Amino acid sequence: MTIVASLSCIPARLETYLPRTLQSLLKQTVRLDKIYVSVPTRPLRESQAGIDTSVADRIAREAEADVDEEYRRVVILRHVDDPGPVLKYTGVSQHVNDSDIVFVCDDDQNYERDVVEQLMPRFLATREDNALVATCNRRLNTGFRRYMSGYAGILLTGAAIRVIAQKVGDQVRPRCCTMVDDVFATAALRKANATVNSIDRPLNTIFVGSEREDRAFDTALFTETPRVWLNFRCMTETDPGLAIGLGVAVALILAGIITGVTVAVIKSRKKK
Repeated sequence: MTIVASLSCIPARLETYLPRTLQSLLKQTVRLDKIYVSVPTRPLRESQAGIDTSVADRIAREAEADVDEEYRRVVILRHVDDPGPVLKYTGVSQHVNDSDIVFVCDDDQNYERDVVEQLMPRFLATREDNALVATCNRRLNTGFRRYMSGYAGILLTGAAIRVIAQKVGDQVRPRCCTMVDDVFATAALRKANATVNSIDRPLNTIFVGSEREDRAFDTALFTETPRVWLNFRCMTETDPGLAIGLGVAVALILAGIITGVTVAVIKSRKKK
């Protein structure tokens, strides 16, 4: 049974956040055979001018030459084009088999040593019934739909990774979904009849420390276009059922408001 980790990292984070994340993955109680780090040479979240990819070269050389056998498990994958954060799912698609187990995570989090181990029982039990499986530590619950939360860590089969990669390759991804990878990935798996479940672990059992470190708003894209709006648009554009549900909910709310105003006006006229 092959178990690997997959994450993506923009050049600006290679020396700041990535080293600590790699150490937390190397220390997992369930040994990861490989840790694949996908690095785009033309990242969407940075200006094209002044991007230094030499850091990725150095990390790759150090991993290959390191006397510590453990660090050699780190593999830097280069990608000319950047589909956005969804690269943490798709970047490894050509390096895994359908039956492999892939732990997808973020590049700027310090994970507890048992974060993979705690996911395994639920994941393995589900995989017996469906080759397309994703088991999350946590999910985003909108009230209408639940979506995977990649920052907390997800176990997927290699087959599920390929489904997501194919959707990105088909270029059917709405432009608004470029920076909301978890919503798009969940929608892609749902359309393929995959099983997506969660063990709903408390945050303080996933990360070292009480809370995750959220740097989503460090980037210009998120400050210029609020992430909440991006998520809302991606949810509705990739999931017609959700769009219909939201439409019905809004219609009912408006109908209730109109009815309330109408009743109030009628009552006030009767009093006169």
